[in-house]
Amino acid sequence: MKKVLATMILVAVAMAPAFAATSVASLNGTYNFQVNGVSNQYGYNSCSGSTCTWHIVTGSCPTGESCENQTFPKASVGTMSFNGKGTATFVSIAQYNNGGGGPVAGTTCTYTISGFTGNLTKCATKGVSLNMGTVALSLGGFNTANIATTVLILSVDNSTNVSSGVASLQ
Repeated sequence: MKKVLATMILVAVAMAPAFAATSVASLNGTYNFQVNGVSNQYGYNSCSGSTCTWHIVTGSCPTGESCENQTFPKASVGTMSFNGKGTATFVSIAQYNNGGGGPVAGTTCTYTISGFTGNLTKCATKGVSLNMGTVALSLGGFNTANIATTVLILSVDNSTNVSSGVASLQ
């Protein structure tokens, strides 16, 4: 009986971080992240020889061009620092395949946590507000200090461009 009780106590102590209350303090430290998604664009290709250039069109298609909707893959990778007090900073970021227009290194955001989910909001770089859309966070893999070691990321920049990824505590 003592062995069973001792085993149950050890299991309870090991699982305590998973049941502990979460707050903005649950995101604290530098995280490596990778986010992948698609960018839906309306436009046309113009070609010269074997080189073609995609031109994004807003509004009417130019006369003589054949416009269409295209879907392009995009990816962002980098590091992001959470201060445990509600402010996150992009330390480094690289964007690939039409992934431009998002945050750059030095961009700061406010983050909130409720339960095991949260949001990045009010992102700005050099005092200029960025329209990053909705960025939802899902916390998991807590360490003994009740810091999330894994964060799932879901980003929607408009009704057609969805990205998802993961961040890991360094």
